[in-house]
Amino acid sequence: MRCTVPLILSLLAISAQAITPLPPDETVTGSLASGDLWSPALGLHDEFTVERQMGQILVIAASSEAVDLVLELHSAGGRRWINDDAHPGTVNPRLEVTLPEPGPLLLRVRPFLPQETGDYTLRLTAD
Repeated sequence: MRCTVPLILSLLAISAQAITPLPPDETVTGSLASGDLWSPALGLHDEFTVERQMGQILVIAASSEAVDLVLELHSAGGRRWINDDAHPGTVNPRLEVTLPEPGPLLLRVRPFLPQETGDYTLRLTAD
């Protein structure tokens, strides 16, 4: 049996100390480039923490002209949401999530193909 909750909690604990929180209602500019976090399965990726309350609706959107992006959102309770393309014909992802539990979330921005690099913008809105 595979247990993901302790892994997610460990990632959140480590990441919360090492990365910047993603502020709501601000556009953040990032880059997938040499020196970023890296893993064989994900390639280069950036991670952000998101602090919101249970029941809030989060909308997270990313865009890039250089990279086909993927957004992954992980809760401390082990839930995961992933989006590659918000609409057919676009490579820009978008997540809309009503939070089922309180606590920190880990947001990962990564390329669809692990070798892709380039700049992107990211925006979080919450009600």
